[in-house]
Amino acid sequence: MVGSYQNLLFMVIIIVNIAIGIVQEIRAKKTIDKLTLISTPSVTVVRNGKICETSTSELVLDDVVVLASGNQIPADAIVLKGEVEVNEALITGEQDAILKKKGDTLLSGSFIISGKCNALLDKVGADSFASKLTEEAKKHKKKQSEMLRSLNSLIKVMGIIIIPFGFFLYQNQMHISENNFNYSVTSTVASLTGMIPEGLYLLVSVALAVSVVRLGQQHILVHELYCIETLARVDVLCLDKTGTITTGSMSVEQVIACLLYTSD
Repeated sequence: MVGSYQNLLFMVIIIVNIAIGIVQEIRAKKTIDKLTLISTPSVTVVRNGKICETSTSELVLDDVVVLASGNQIPADAIVLKGEVEVNEALITGEQDAILKKKGDTLLSGSFIISGKCNALLDKVGADSFASKLTEEAKKHKKKQSEMLRSLNSLIKVMGIIIIPFGFFLYQNQMHISENNFNYSVTSTVASLTGMIPEGLYLLVSVALAVSVVRLGQQHILVHELYCIETLARVDVLCLDKTGTITTGSMSVEQVIACLLYTSD
């Protein structure tokens, strides 16, 4: 309206901030979409009395699969014949081998350590245990960041405050200083733009984006930028007895006595 387009330069900061968020969300989604527990491309099945190889994606309910040492179980199944030892560490975290006999359930995603068996598939595709675990991992649970909440509150307060400021600044330029309309509007907008901390958003986004890149170099998946803040607030990490995400070299730092037992 007044032809002062240089006052729109703050939009560059907003666009860059939005672009950083969009790029990170797309990268996280692509990585999450690749998550899968089933890595075996094909499996041996018995169809029409003949043993043949087929893709895991072509398995159907009530197929009979032949599983031997080294095979990954492609879908939930029930042992029909034979005995096998199964490693379910990938889905339960337990390293101990589990013996499976006729009538026992085989969970998809686990591996056959020894033995050989024929198994009837009773849950395939999205109904299998491995698929449900994968889908649960892919769910994005949006959480409100404390930092983002504080920034939004600051912007809301500033937005309310600058409304009367803008009115009085315009009246001062137009009627007291007796400037023309274009100059009054331009001067008022320039003053109000300086009151909005848009640079703070960009600074926070850039800092978090750098953190995401550094974590990515360590093969850590980051769902969203502001989860870095959550990670920074962690001071205690609790693990179960398997220590699945550790190197296997855990050591006792402190013993907390239970009410029923002593530290001895």
